[in-house]
Amino acid sequence: MKTKLLLLCAFVFIALSANAKETVCYKKNWESPATIQSALLDGGECDSKNSLNAMQEKGWRIKDIQIKNAANGFDYTYILTDEKPVESKYVNLKKEIKIPSFETLYTQLSHVQNQTARIDIPHLKIGQSGIVRHTYDNKTSVLVANAHVIESNDVYSTVALSKFDDLTQKAIPQTSRTAQEGDTLILNYLYDASLLIAPTSQSFTVVTEKFKNHKFLHSDIFATHLKLENEPLPSKETFIQFAKFQNLGTLFFVVNNKVHVIDAKTFQVLHAYDIMYSNAQEQLPFYTRVAEIDKAFWDIDFNKYIEIIKNLVAINEQTEEEYLTEDLNLNNETKTEQVNYNAYYETLLGLK
Repeated sequence: MKTKLLLLCAFVFIALSANAKETVCYKKNWESPATIQSALLDGGECDSKNSLNAMQEKGWRIKDIQIKNAANGFDYTYILTDEKPVESKYVNLKKEIKIPSFETLYTQLSHVQNQTARIDIPHLKIGQSGIVRHTYDNKTSVLVANAHVIESNDVYSTVALSKFDDLTQKAIPQTSRTAQEGDTLILNYLYDASLLIAPTSQSFTVVTEKFKNHKFLHSDIFATHLKLENEPLPSKETFIQFAKFQNLGTLFFVVNNKVHVIDAKTFQVLHAYDIMYSNAQEQLPFYTRVAEIDKAFWDIDFNKYIEIIKNLVAINEQTEEEYLTEDLNLNNETKTEQVNYNAYYETLLGLK
């Protein structure tokens, strides 16, 4: 009886898989990695009418992605499938963890002086950030400052004000106006747009499932950026500048069975949660999927972390499907130790 049941389950699985469709979409000679997800893709079901974002909204998901050098920019090839992913058994564990709200909050500035101001919101996290908007009498508005929390108590919070430079372009005129009384602070600005750094396929899946309201930028976009910059290992400054370029508000790092949520502007840890995933299978950091990142970067002296960092940059050529499944198998020559990944990111995030 047990054998018949197993055969029936196998038949159902094969039948469901057989009904799944795949399509190949591509974009040749694309020079702007930042806009590849919104660009109209050629071929297959995309047919020059749909972007990657549009296809994902229709229920398609990425099975594999290939990025190659082209005469101008890069050639992107996406293999998409409409097959539903198998949920990790770890996703439903630790459901008692309450994820705080990342909703955008609007409040008015008061007590503006010497590049600081108050807002009437208590109990905020140090490093939590937003942007300041000034509205004119004719209802037009302009962004005049960045702000981040430097103190918070039971009654109010104090924010530090700095120049708004997120959209710096030579072709766009800049305002000389600074923040003043009554201007609007938009707190948690773009916090639902994120980048996820994860050491294993299971941890990647668990985090994206738990934070379904977040739009996670595809990790290969960041890998392409590192290749363009000839930087195989992202520094704190690299993360901050990339997040600003991509309009990301938060960064997620999975380290030692915890997911740490980081403000992308201040690089401060906002929250940390325990998560459950298997350490039986280890993989290289996500950004090694894009080959030929210049290793001349290792001429820099990293003192005691140099050997750890070297182990992190071997090339990993797993497909996206392998990357998001629980049974990832790595060759001996490309497998890295979990402790190396954790040690580097503990230091980068100041967790030690």
